[in-house]
Amino acid sequence: MSAGVTVRRELRSGDIGAIIRLHGVLYPREHGLSPNMERHVASAVTAAVERGWPENGAVWIVERDGEFAGSIALTDEGDGLAALRWFLFDPSVRGLGLGRRLVGELVAEAEERGFERIWLETLAILTTAARIYADHGFVCVGERMGPPWGDPDVPYRSYELVLPRGREPSAGRALAGSA
Repeated sequence: MSAGVTVRRELRSGDIGAIIRLHGVLYPREHGLSPNMERHVASAVTAAVERGWPENGAVWIVERDGEFAGSIALTDEGDGLAALRWFLFDPSVRGLGLGRRLVGELVAEAEERGFERIWLETLAILTTAARIYADHGFVCVGERMGPPWGDPDVPYRSYELVLPRGREPSAGRALAGSA
């Protein structure tokens, strides 16, 4: 890792807002998404907090020189299902191997907590992330046009990883929730 880049495992005051803001800034700038994406992330984060996240899941906060620079989270979706969420880094900390490392840590945490499966939904154009997911055993189980917040011309993919105690991926199943 680069000097000045750290990862912590607990939320601090301001982190929830920073997760939402980073999505609201980077996705429109880098991928032309509408501001609806930020509102969708805000709703998803709020719902997860109301269900007991991060205590019943996990969070990794990336900082550069003490400033928020990204996150990845594991949420409990019930019935043995976990979700990989809010995996986004500021460009200043990309390319350091953090994504690969933290997805690996998230998968290990999910296994340790006894989850059967992990799902995620993301933009199809995020090919670097897709390679990381595939390298950790995630399988694409569906694609559709238009994520849940709108932007109808954007291809959106669902991925699933069956953990050692889990069952077969449910190919083609519409997954509840997102981001």
